[in-house]
Amino acid sequence: MIGSHAGMFIENAGDHRLWDPAGSYRWRNEDPYNWYEGSDADPIHYIEHMGGLGNVGLVPLDTTDEQEAEIIRKILGIEPGQSEEWGNPRRPVPTCAASIAEVLCQVEPYDKAVSPWTVRPHALYHDLKEYVEEQAK
Repeated sequence: MIGSHAGMFIENAGDHRLWDPAGSYRWRNEDPYNWYEGSDADPIHYIEHMGGLGNVGLVPLDTTDEQEAEIIRKILGIEPGQSEEWGNPRRPVPTCAASIAEVLCQVEPYDKAVSPWTVRPHALYHDLKEYVEEQAK
């Protein structure tokens, strides 16, 4: 979900997660890491919030359950084999887009879609959109 800010919604095996690194979204909890799970990870409410900040663009990624689980592990800083309950979402790197790019650059095939130097939401949006369009060909 990208506009003047970038966030990430993940649906992994029916479990909803929402990550708003370096963001202002606060809903039903005051998570200092901007990490939301279950019913707190409401993409519609998030999009409505972000719509008040500017244009909202969505780039759906066709991910497997395994890729989604890997993305979640990277966000939470969990090592392979370690239980998810031991993880806390990492503190964001300087910007929202850089935080998301840092995670996606560690998960195949998105490591080829996003530059690890991405810092602006607009650039992240275009990199991911271009990747999705290229995969559709």
